[in-house]
Amino acid sequence: MTLHIIVPVKQLAEAKSRLAPVLAMIPGITSMVVIPFSGNIQARAMELSLLLIFDYLVFCHHAEKNIFDIFPSLPKLDLRESRNIYIPANDGKSLLKEARRIEVPEEKEKFAALIFRIVSRGSIYENTSGAVPIDTHVRAIWLKGDTCYIDAGLAMLRDGTPVIPGSEDNFRTALEKSIVENVPSINRVVLLEKGVPLKRLWEVAAGRD
Repeated sequence: MTLHIIVPVKQLAEAKSRLAPVLAMIPGITSMVVIPFSGNIQARAMELSLLLIFDYLVFCHHAEKNIFDIFPSLPKLDLRESRNIYIPANDGKSLLKEARRIEVPEEKEKFAALIFRIVSRGSIYENTSGAVPIDTHVRAIWLKGDTCYIDAGLAMLRDGTPVIPGSEDNFRTALEKSIVENVPSINRVVLLEKGVPLKRLWEVAAGRD
């Protein structure tokens, strides 16, 4: 460790001769820098400021720290909101109510599409993969009055996943309940398959398997 000592200019030589043998007996001190200063108060303040700046630069160099990173970075704000989402259960009849922290989009269509994906993926606490045995996605979504139309596409039945009786109706109920409770002004959800209403997604997926 290097020790910095500030002494008046007139006492520079005397300070070096007196301090050297004393500092040699102190463990951890490997070197000494004696910095002289003048008798002028303003000059002393400038010299002290330069010394502190120099020490800060040395610290930044050894700590691999940006010299302009003086203040700690602000923590990232958590913009997520707690919302209730309904997940279809494996019995094909009941719904699981789960509180999810969601970053809510401003556009209603994007929020409804996000809820569709969450409900399709199932519970984060239980294995409910059998409740939604297909892999699908939102092709398009639009609002008309108080009705939300979701056009789903590429419904594919997952290998080895049995179709539970009543699971599709339960999925539609969970989807509508989740969207209606979370997206303002929407009171009804209509699910389509490639633009065609009243199609049964599970049957379409089984036909493609």
